[in-house]
Amino acid sequence: MGKFGSHISAVGKAVWRWLKRVNPFLLFAILFLIKIIIPSNTSVWTQLKYSRTLDKQEREIRELKREIEKTKVAKEDLWIERDRLEKFARERYLMKEEDEEIYLLK
Repeated sequence: MGKFGSHISAVGKAVWRWLKRVNPFLLFAILFLIKIIIPSNTSVWTQLKYSRTLDKQEREIRELKREIEKTKVAKEDLWIERDRLEKFARERYLMKEEDEEIYLLK
C-alpha cells in the first residue's frame, strides 16, 4: 500500500478504537438525533412545516364549507320567492322585460 492506503488504514483503526470505547446507546442516540435533524421527509423541521400547511388547509376547508352553506341558503331563498329571483337576475345579469330599457350608471 502507498501513503494514501496506509493513511486510510490508520484513520480506520483510530475510528474503530473510538467506536469500541463509546457506549452503543450513546452512539445510537447521536445517530438518531443526526437523522431527525438533517433535512429530509422525516426531519423535525419538515414535520413542523407539514403540520403548519395542514392546519392552514383545514382552516381553508372550514371557510369554504361555510361559504358553500351561505350560498345554498341564498339559492334556496331565491327559488322560494319569485320577487327575489327576479331582483337577483336583474341586478346580477342585467336581465330585463321585453318592453324595458336598462341604463347603467357608474
